[in-house]
Amino acid sequence: MAEKKLAIDKTIPFKDIIMRNDDPQLYTPVLPEGFSLDTYREGDEYAWAKMEVYAGDFATEEKAVEYFQKIYLSKKDELMKRFVIIRNKDGEGVCSCIAWKTDRQQQPASALQWLVTAPGYEGLGLARAAAAETVNRYHRMGEKPVYLHTQPWSYKALWLYYQHGFKIVRNDTFQVFGNECDEALEILDTLIPKEKMDLIRADVLDD
Repeated sequence: MAEKKLAIDKTIPFKDIIMRNDDPQLYTPVLPEGFSLDTYREGDEYAWAKMEVYAGDFATEEKAVEYFQKIYLSKKDELMKRFVIIRNKDGEGVCSCIAWKTDRQQQPASALQWLVTAPGYEGLGLARAAAAETVNRYHRMGEKPVYLHTQPWSYKALWLYYQHGFKIVRNDTFQVFGNECDEALEILDTLIPKEKMDLIRADVLDD
């Protein structure tokens, strides 16, 4: 049996990266013709689960659906405000991101979660549009700062996050994530073009 192809290269070493956006701004999501931004509709958890399995974040769609139902559908009113999904012309969910609430040192905190694109829809700018709209949600709700957790194998998304106001932090963290900033930066140096890495490194927050 052929090995299942994943959306990202997990042979890249894993290191915990924490990014933070201290003042979310408004952005203009740009979508290709035939795509539209939306929020949660009944059944979107199944499209989300397929995307997350493709991204390698869950072993099976069943486990992903179970997680979505437990964490997000249990707070449906919040989900309606915070779930960002891009639909194709047939109404199918093909990219999503979530502007969720979490915790930091036992206090409420905001965290951008699960930016993901369906197979066959990469390279269309959908992730950029979803990230922009997710940051917009935080701006409109007046929530800041906003955290996110990522890792070197998501280096393409990391540059996108940076362009939407997120900066790598050297010591800060949230939930139970570690922070391996210096080791991660060394790996990113081998993955991201120098002119981009110079910008990312210049904006690293030391707190």
